[in-house]
Amino acid sequence: MSHYHTPLDLVRSRPVEGPVACARPDRLTIAASWFQNNFPGEVLYAVKSNPSAWVIDTLYAAGMRWFDVASLNEVELIASRCPDATMAFMHPVKSRRAINKAYFDYGVRIFVLDCEAELEKILVETGYAKDLTLVVRIAVSNDGATLPLAGKFGASEDDAVELIQRARVYADELGVSFHVGSQCMAPSAYRGAMLDVSRLIKRAAVTVDIVDVGGGFPVAYPGMTPPPLSEYVAAIENAFEEMMVLENADLWCEPGRALCAESTSILTRVELVKGDQVYLNDGAYGTLFDLVHMKWPYPIRVHRAKGEPSGQTAGFRLYGPTCDAIDAVSAPVELPVDLSEGDVIEFAMLGAYGVAMATRFNGFGEVETEMVSDFPWASVYDRPVADQPAAAAEDDGLIVDDGGAVTAGGGSPALGARAVAARAVEGAAEGRVGRERRTRRAAHLYVQRINAVCFEPNRPQPFSCAAALVCREYYGHARRNFWRFAAGEAVSNPRSGEKPAGR
Repeated sequence: MSHYHTPLDLVRSRPVEGPVACARPDRLTIAASWFQNNFPGEVLYAVKSNPSAWVIDTLYAAGMRWFDVASLNEVELIASRCPDATMAFMHPVKSRRAINKAYFDYGVRIFVLDCEAELEKILVETGYAKDLTLVVRIAVSNDGATLPLAGKFGASEDDAVELIQRARVYADELGVSFHVGSQCMAPSAYRGAMLDVSRLIKRAAVTVDIVDVGGGFPVAYPGMTPPPLSEYVAAIENAFEEMMVLENADLWCEPGRALCAESTSILTRVELVKGDQVYLNDGAYGTLFDLVHMKWPYPIRVHRAKGEPSGQTAGFRLYGPTCDAIDAVSAPVELPVDLSEGDVIEFAMLGAYGVAMATRFNGFGEVETEMVSDFPWASVYDRPVADQPAAAAEDDGLIVDDGGAVTAGGGSPALGARAVAARAVEGAAEGRVGRERRTRRAAHLYVQRINAVCFEPNRPQPFSCAAALVCREYYGHARRNFWRFAAGEAVSNPRSGEKPAGR
């Protein structure tokens, strides 16, 4: 990939023969940092939203290690690029071969299900394994979503209770999940879904280890400005405190669109203008699927290799390159009145379900990728949060040297990973005395901040990945033991066997 400052620089430097995806890795890093710093639990990237290699690599470099995979191909992709990743097979209907290979060949232990038949497939194809994390997907209301996803997946209220009970028998860890729908504009939708699910858990009368709130987190398309993402996190966290789950239960989310939408725009070339009809080299069967079928607004700019387009606009109908009559945008799009062949139209905010949706119908579908730096559109990430973890760690006076040792700033004696753990708990507990789960989750967030620093792309030394791995190893048995440590009990370091000093 080449790197240009703006898409206009690209247009004026080279021909745009086919669709070009303009990648912005910095926007991806900002989004990943926001979720890792603000969501009080595990963040699983929904690979289906954009499986491009540069996306996976950028998220991995930003410290993400959990991935929501929906097919064997996605399992293989993550396994090939992220060897230490945790994968959750979150498609509710999987082939037997996919289940078997995911478990035995790629070490997948997390499987979702929404019916008895799928549970039986998972059990048989894993040989009734004793180390399974089984997640029961439950159907919930999608009233707050711009794109409802209810109807295809999710156990009904009548079936969910028995399914939860049945899965509990075979699960090493049992989770529940749901999806409030894509581009959810109401934070309260998560709270409502979580409390509905909680009532089903109460009826089932079994212990639940994991609550997965799914995806649906929105982005700022024109005319679709959502509430701040912090309101979604607050609604989720508050509802989690009320749920009938274990005190040390884990909280997961699966953002896709919210992580990668801002990271890519698509350049399409005008092949013909016929009256108010504009024919492009990309369309409904390519990267513009959402533009055509969802009828959502996307930011649009027109670039010209020489000169500037007119400031006056008119309504044009857009058509894709295939022979299919449905390959068209139904509503007129405002474009310069002097639009002509060779002009390039940029559609922004298509990092999610853009390149991922492209087909090879009619022989089209090839998409180039180039890197650019600009971002002139509204963002749900209103400040460069990617810089926050470094600032936070520096404020705490932590320095990680090249060899992975953690020390206090100002030349004080080495703290070591165990002391960092103790300090994380103490800092989390301050002002948050009360339920053990609240303390544990706050401490987990602190550790995520440390991890984000150590894995921040282009972060100059003395920070190192080795230090992050030490911290992670110390917290590796968090699900079962960390809440005890947060409550004041001594839990041994799995690396050394030593136990930290009491709080």
